[in-house]
Amino acid sequence: MRNHPDLNNHIAEILNLLGANVDQKCIVSYEQVVQYLLKYVLKPEKQSNFFISLKTAIAKKTDEETPLSKTAQKVLMSCVDQRDMTTNECFLIAHGLPYVEFNQQPHTVNLKGSFGAKNKVKNEAENIVEDSNWQESYWKKEEIEGYKKLCSDYEAGNVPATVLNKHLRDLSLREFLCNFTKKWKYCTANVFSYFIPTFSYIVNKNKKYHE
Repeated sequence: MRNHPDLNNHIAEILNLLGANVDQKCIVSYEQVVQYLLKYVLKPEKQSNFFISLKTAIAKKTDEETPLSKTAQKVLMSCVDQRDMTTNECFLIAHGLPYVEFNQQPHTVNLKGSFGAKNKVKNEAENIVEDSNWQESYWKKEEIEGYKKLCSDYEAGNVPATVLNKHLRDLSLREFLCNFTKKWKYCTANVFSYFIPTFSYIVNKNKKYHE
């Protein structure tokens, strides 16, 4: 019935050339539009040759007894040099649009003390490593003038109950990231702390086997 001439008016010749058909329904509600869009947005993309070969190779190397961690490791190692990218991701990258958005700005901290790399350098002679980072500003706070001034002001009673109702030496790394700049200037911002690597326990640098 969908191609019945009394139900759908269309140019039959064009449809014959395209090998297509026409279906028309009146939109009567917002929910109907949402359901229609979701029907096509959520359709799975066609599997690429790389994905098919990867799936076949992983299936040969694993079985029902293989731990999930081992299977995930094999998948990750096989995707080091290439991976499938969705149509939406390719579209956003091609148009220079952000495809990962946060409602807060991340403050990244490397708990092993590693410095990040600069996004851009002015010339080949410039050091590619960042000049400062958040963990160093916290771990070496006693050497920073901003921290010294805040402590002296607090001890002299010039800072009412401080920012977080405690002495600055008792601030946690997370509290520092969310309430101060790297120079220890009070500046609350819409940020979140991102720690790498992640630990499920408190790191004790005095332990014998600490990295």
